[in-house]
Amino acid sequence: MEASYPGFLKGLYSEYPWMTDQDRQLVALMCCGISPNAVSVIMGMDMNRLSKWKTQLAKKMGSPVRLSKFLNEKLLDYSVSL
Repeated sequence: MEASYPGFLKGLYSEYPWMTDQDRQLVALMCCGISPNAVSVIMGMDMNRLSKWKTQLAKKMGSPVRLSKFLNEKLLDYSVSL
């Protein structure tokens, strides 16, 4: 992630300093394109719990769209600004 988008995650974490270590791990996995099934295994939770967590996190970040779309848009904006 850092090789492709240097500083992206650090900037995102600065923008949302309230994120927990688990939130950060989830975001990093999603930004790397890890599938939801793989994320659920890595994070040790079922898909329903993961889905609820992602929805809550998107709301806390002020996103009107799904977390995956929100992060993709952030990555796109970041790559344009490079």
